[in-house]
Amino acid sequence: MSVPQHPEKLSQSSLLNAKDVIAQNSKLTDLEKVPMAAILTYQPNLIKAVSKQYRLKKIDGLYGDVHWLDKKKSGIVVASNFGIGAPVASVVLENLIALGVKRFINIGTAGSISTELEIGDLVVCSKALRDEGTSHHYLPAAEYANPSEDLKTAVIASLDSHGYAHNAGPTWTTDAPYRETKSEIIHYRDKGILTVEMEAAALFAIGQFRQVEVAAAFAVSDVADENGWRFDTGIRSTHEGLINLFEAAVDTLT
Repeated sequence: MSVPQHPEKLSQSSLLNAKDVIAQNSKLTDLEKVPMAAILTYQPNLIKAVSKQYRLKKIDGLYGDVHWLDKKKSGIVVASNFGIGAPVASVVLENLIALGVKRFINIGTAGSISTELEIGDLVVCSKALRDEGTSHHYLPAAEYANPSEDLKTAVIASLDSHGYAHNAGPTWTTDAPYRETKSEIIHYRDKGILTVEMEAAALFAIGQFRQVEVAAAFAVSDVADENGWRFDTGIRSTHEGLINLFEAAVDTLT
């Protein structure tokens, strides 16, 4: 059995689109300006830190919380507090695309399956293994989904300009974090995959399908290998990494 179970859908139009939903909400259709870029975030502590550095203004009527950054960063919105996983992230992405957003940077935590990464390290995603379901409803079967090459390169350049050490490499996107097995970790590590997370493949697939730019970067929050699992119990190094990624993302999109 493959996903989607009715593959003919890939050549057909959707019955319902995000634009249809947006059109029903006067709060969204009457926006004074259209956001041109967005940063997707997942960790509450990150958006709390961002709110201390930037003056945020909420856009009502969207799923999750979506805020404008202050006027100095005009045109950028930040999405947060919408949950985790590919299906919910895809809804947020589709809604923002329907508003007119063209460039997206996804920032979150990821687990390391590489012997070269430690908790707190930064990783720019070069491609995402499609081991989730959402991407397969947008693109034909393939092993990987890819980010925008231009936007990915710009994120790397921004991290370099700030002097933030980082890595670049593939991620494994899964829907089932509590079903990651030792054999999978060994197999994917041997393929050169660095991290595991829950959204990137779907977001890249939607970006390609909708013809918008999407990139992703992660701060390593935990490490999984043959010997078990280690988590960042202090959170400090991961949190600092997320703040650095956010700063680089803002500079990239400005």
